Amino acid sequence: MVLADTSFLVALQDEDSQSHEAAVHHPALRDGIQIPAEIWLEYCYLLARSTTKARTELLSHLLSGPFHVRKGLDPEDIAALAARSVDVQRRIQAAGKKPLSFFDLLLCLIAQRLGESVLTFDGAMVDAVRAKFFPGARIA
Repeated sequence: MVLADTSFLVALQDEDSQSHEAAVHHPALRDGIQIPAEIWLEYCYLLARSTTKARTELLSHLLSGPFHVRKGLDPEDIAALAARSVDVQRRIQAAGKKPLSFFDLLLCLIAQRLGESVLTFDGAMVDAVRAKFFPGARIA
């Protein structure tokens, strides 16, 4: 299973993105991609800021494509991951790496917990996963 990050979803939709071609031809599109509900929330927020036409086209594309929005975490899990994210963020910054957004931290922690891959074009997230701040998580 591959967990999609917002950066992948944006690159898939935005033909002007430097990562658009890589997103459109990513092999994970054949196998299916899961979008954690928390990432779906972030993405819908970004969509709400775009034009109505883009919003309509994108939602219909995502919901008819190889995507599955997975159930969100329980409130207790979110609270525990949020607390853990503070420690991880400190370690990332202490190592001189670029800090991650809360949603990026959350996605990496979910991937770590599930032992899954993250599909992202966010360089800071790639660096943090490859530097083993999230043991068990991988980059797709």
